[in-house]
Amino acid sequence: MKEVNKPVEKSTNIQQAIHRLEGLENKDSFSVEEAANLTLRSPIAIRQAVRRGELKGVIVDHHVICIPRQSLLQWLQTRPKN
Repeated sequence: MKEVNKPVEKSTNIQQAIHRLEGLENKDSFSVEEAANLTLRSPIAIRQAVRRGELKGVIVDHHVICIPRQSLLQWLQTRPKN
């Protein structure tokens, strides 16, 4: 018998968003994984945005090390809505 995918309830989405934000609200910068998690994008998309210059981040030896909070906020405000 096939399992039917049930739609995710709104309360679950809210709980997941709160979980993502816990412990991150006071940070001045984020790792690639944290930024991806907060913005609901993949780490690859975050790295590509930094390398293209769309998102300001710290790069050391060709590796994106961190993304400042202010840069992430500006990037989110200027990105076109999907």
